[in-house]
Amino acid sequence: MAKEKGIAVTIKGFIPVDPLNLESHRNAIDAAMKAKSGQFSALETEEIDFRLDSFNADLVTRRSKDDDAEE
Repeated sequence: MAKEKGIAVTIKGFIPVDPLNLESHRNAIDAAMKAKSGQFSALETEEIDFRLDSFNADLVTRRSKDDDAEE
């Protein structure tokens, strides 16, 4: 069984929304959806107020993805 070492990263944040301001509300939702799909640069825009609550980076050892395909 092959193992791979890496870093598990967990980011928790908060984006305030104002339902009365539809443009900023839409920008916040769009940024969250882009970040969820891997486009983290969407959180850097000045159009939203992304607040970082916590950031964790831990060394881990996991089974290689190739092992799952062999089973």
